[in-house]
Amino acid sequence: MTASTPKHPNASQPLTGRVTWALSPSVRLTPLPFGGQVLVELPTLTCHELLDEAARLLTLPVGTPVSLGAPEREFLTIAASAGWIVDVSYATDPVVALADRR
Repeated sequence: MTASTPKHPNASQPLTGRVTWALSPSVRLTPLPFGGQVLVELPTLTCHELLDEAARLLTLPVGTPVSLGAPEREFLTIAASAGWIVDVSYATDPVVALADRR
């Protein structure tokens, strides 16, 4: 008899919410002629080829409703740690956004 590791009950469930990230000012996305895009880190000129879905996820307008599965959450975690996206959650909360203007 073997024991299995229990999975977190919500690990496979998509998370729903709104986009609270934006592309960092230090990166650029350029479409490739046969599909996909290249993300360029401007300070180092490092290039990363992205699938169209990844590029679309990075460039969704702030506040857009989204449903994120595990692969999307993992990709966004990597993108945030690499500095490709920045947190703009203040832009989705009108109370915080107004407080920032004072």
